[in-house]
Amino acid sequence: MKSLYAPLLSLCLLLPASVLATTNYYQLTQKELVKLGEAGDTQAIWLLQEPAYFDKKQKKNVVRSPEERLGWVRKGAELGDFRLQATLALHLLPRPIGTGPAPDLAAARHWLEQVLVQPRRAGGTPDAFYRQNIQTLLEWTRLLQQQAAAEAGEVEAMFAMAQAHAPRTAFNMALGNPAERKRWLTLAVDKGHAGAALALAKESPSADEQQKWYRRAAEGGNAEALTVLAYQALRQQNAREARQWFAKAAEAGDKDAAYHLAGYLKADKDTAAAIDWYRKAAAAGHQQ
Repeated sequence: MKSLYAPLLSLCLLLPASVLATTNYYQLTQKELVKLGEAGDTQAIWLLQEPAYFDKKQKKNVVRSPEERLGWVRKGAELGDFRLQATLALHLLPRPIGTGPAPDLAAARHWLEQVLVQPRRAGGTPDAFYRQNIQTLLEWTRLLQQQAAAEAGEVEAMFAMAQAHAPRTAFNMALGNPAERKRWLTLAVDKGHAGAALALAKESPSADEQQKWYRRAAEGGNAEALTVLAYQALRQQNAREARQWFAKAAEAGDKDAAYHLAGYLKADKDTAAAIDWYRKAAAAGHQQ
């Protein structure tokens, strides 16, 4: 799966041709790079913030610590280098647990905005891209607010946190924790969230678990769960129970259940009620 940060990282690799034309930085020793970096040479700083650098004169690979690299990134960002400002913003966005510095959304937004106000360069700074990253930052802000609300016991926030850990969205690539998703869904169900119960039913590996969660969702009035139980009863040739589930599902707004209920009423020769449910099914989008 493509990383959320890959476009920003690839963009940061753009090197000004004018700089490369005047100095071959890759021929410098680590000490020479440090001297230039300390003097404010942002191209030297760009190399100093990389995880490793092969010192050709010393014929050895120089490995740098995350703390050392972040220090150089901060220095380059403060000097106004747009690549290092973008890189610093990247470092300050939330990352997978246990990687990178503690997130600082306000600072990340500040550095992305600094990139935006700089003039466009030849081959330049794609403003739309950075605006997109600011939007991502705002989404992270909302997510952290939701997490605080969920931890305070708000049921809709719990369900939102579970959705943030779903594997299907692009935004949650720093999340995507199945155990956390199940934990938040279970907590939401305990608070009476029928949609969370439905999600657990669909994701449970065993038939018994699925049945348990479908019934919890049905108890909460979830139309899809009610319809699933109705079809299960039909397959088990339990027409009476199927009709009961279809009736509840139709009342909850399921168009297929409304159509089935109309059929039962028609068989009962309750024509007026049957016509009423046929109309409701059609209005909801059911097609015979």
